[in-house]
Amino acid sequence: MKHGKGKLTLKNAWYDGEWKKNTKHGWGVYQVTETTPFGILRYEGEWDHDARTGKGIATGVDGHVELCRYDNGLRVGEGVRLMNAEALSRWDNEETGVSGAQRLQAASL
Repeated sequence: MKHGKGKLTLKNAWYDGEWKKNTKHGWGVYQVTETTPFGILRYEGEWDHDARTGKGIATGVDGHVELCRYDNGLRVGEGVRLMNAEALSRWDNEETGVSGAQRLQAASL
């Protein structure tokens, strides 16, 4: 049974952090080594019984970074999403001609 601090390496991911009664619990880093096109590459933050719960920073495979709160694995409340130029270009909407940068600017008004 895992309890305290330690690292677990899986086939497609690893976790390094705190454990409680064999679950990710406390502060830890989870990183995927084989990604999906729209998935999260890395999460660093608080865990409660194997679920992202509390403050955390998630990094997407497209390079965006999210600083937000989680409750039982789901984002809750307000947060901040930072996107690099590549991520913004993927967010462009070809049908309406509205770019990702224009969306971010309109959302901040």
